[in-house]
This record gives sequence, C-alpha cells and structure tokens, in this order.
Amino acid sequence: MLILLFFVLYDKKFILVIAVVTVPRTALELRRAIIFTDAEVLYRPPFGPLRCVLVTAIRELRRSPVFVSVFVRASRSPGLVITLSGGATEAWPLDFRDREEILGRLSAITGKAIEG
Repeated sequence: MLILLFFVLYDKKFILVIAVVTVPRTALELRRAIIFTDAEVLYRPPFGPLRCVLVTAIRELRRSPVFVSVFVRASRSPGLVITLSGGATEAWPLDFRDREEILGRLSAITGKAIEG
C-alpha cells in the first residue's frame, strides 16, 4: 500500500515538473516573430528586446545554421545571416514553419537574392 502511494505521489510530482518546464518554454516560443515594416525588418526573440535591421542597410542575405540556446542546451537550427552595409552581421534563427515565405518576403523587400 505504501509503495502504491509512493508511485501515485511520484507521478504527480513528475507531471508537475514537466508542466513547470514546458509551459513557460512554449509561451516564450510563441513570442518569437519576424516582423516586416516599410523601413525595417525586426526579429522578436523569446527573451530580450527586438532586433531591428534597416532594409536599406542590408547588403547580403545568406542561409546558415545558427545556434539557439534553449535554457542551458544549445542546438543548431536553420538560420539567416544578414550582413549590413557597415560590415556588422545579424544571425537570426529561422525555425519557423513558414521559413520559405519569410525568406521570399525578405528577398523581395530588399531586392537581394538569398545565398546558400
């Protein structure tokens, strides 16, 4: 009887731990977006402020895997490296379902072909 009670309590704790870990991560993933305006392209990451790039400052667009850190673990994800006119680069993960549509819109708005 005591063993059965232990398993029931253990399972509830396990389910609670899974819920505590996955619900916030899912909510943060839903925050991510790529936003197009007339003058800028913005990436809204799960954490931190918006990352803005002026359309006129984009010199090159290239597909490249990027590392995405989820909590402590980093993993490779499809991504986009944007080279700006000043030489700086921006690396954005593109693990969105509509990745090809995003790349097409970005290519159309900038007039640049996507390399890679």
